Amino acid sequence: MKYNGTVFFLLGLALVLVTVSTIFFFFNRRKASVCLIISLLYLGVAGYYAYLVLIFPPPAETLRSPAPESLSPVPASSPTHPQLVMKVNGQEILAEAGDELTIKKSATIELVRVNYSQSSQPLKANLVGFVANPRYNDGQDIGAQITYDKIDKARAVNRATNLFKVELKQGEKVLGNVYLQFVD
Repeated sequence: MKYNGTVFFLLGLALVLVTVSTIFFFFNRRKASVCLIISLLYLGVAGYYAYLVLIFPPPAETLRSPAPESLSPVPASSPTHPQLVMKVNGQEILAEAGDELTIKKSATIELVRVNYSQSSQPLKANLVGFVANPRYNDGQDIGAQITYDKIDKARAVNRATNLFKVELKQGEKVLGNVYLQFVD
């Protein structure tokens, strides 16, 4: 789990505070008792946090889509309309132009390729609001690791619902869009 280091740090700090508070009893009992009470409260909060993180695993990240048939394994045939192949937390997903996928904000996305049988030119996938190469933005986001934190929220199609579009392009011509909605 990714929170284990933080949990052990908070517990260690709480134990140090309790130890220092007990040492203060040799110098000033009244101030030491106040410090001990505050230290024990902090230890209780840190212990509860440790209980939540270490005992209860985080919920599994799930993908939801209004069209479940769009989340099918990638077929071997070449499609007659543009399709986007992407990996969400390592799971390969196929989305057709016009699909809207719901993705957790904590997910890592990689755009793998665009499938389209009627194209002789290289195809691009561009997540609007994300720049894979800040030095030269060529509109090609295939192969980049994308997280919600790296996306410019001002470029959302709908800011209220965190809806972003991925443009499927042939040169500069947009062949279709796939929409990604990020949820907590």
